[in-house]
Amino acid sequence: MLILCGCAIQTPPTQLSTARTSIPTSNVTYTASPTPLLSPTSEETEVVLTGTSVMLPKEAFHFGATPQMSQVGGINGVYYLEDAPDETCAQNYRVFRFYDDGLVMSVPICDDDPTGDFLDNVWPDISVWFRRENNDSTDPRGIYHIAENKIWFTTVAEYVSHTAVIDYFGTFSKDQLMLSSFSHYNGHQTTEEEFIYLDISNSP
Repeated sequence: MLILCGCAIQTPPTQLSTARTSIPTSNVTYTASPTPLLSPTSEETEVVLTGTSVMLPKEAFHFGATPQMSQVGGINGVYYLEDAPDETCAQNYRVFRFYDDGLVMSVPICDDDPTGDFLDNVWPDISVWFRRENNDSTDPRGIYHIAENKIWFTTVAEYVSHTAVIDYFGTFSKDQLMLSSFSHYNGHQTTEEEFIYLDISNSP
């Protein structure tokens, strides 16, 4: 069984079933201006994607100014990292889903099957609901920028008690994503964590 779980860089722990209702597909058009994400003087703004709304926070980007010669989007796929097991989960995963037009989504997953495999056991289950048409405000999402092999983005999730804002910066290739992160909510940081690429070009 898979359950959503909280991670130190995300939010206080929550236990939810991953079973979700089916989500209708829709045509997607990127309508945001491809300007740098954040600067020390930026205000909170809303980026609108057809069927998706992303709030960019007012906090300054932790990893410095966004390079001017960057582009929004350009990746289509999933990157995941398997974390160490803990007392509640036999296998923990952190998953990012990137869309070509610039949308990025993230989710932490707890799998209580110690013999499970991400590709065969986890992805088929979460791919049903872990997609842009699910506009749940508690699912972290943002807009990513790339320049050469560098990537940076901020994800935002709205909860009853707080807003979780996490900055990410790193490098990417076809096979891996190396990310450092900083949580504006609790100050937690990670450095150069390696995420493995999963091609989902034929997924919904």
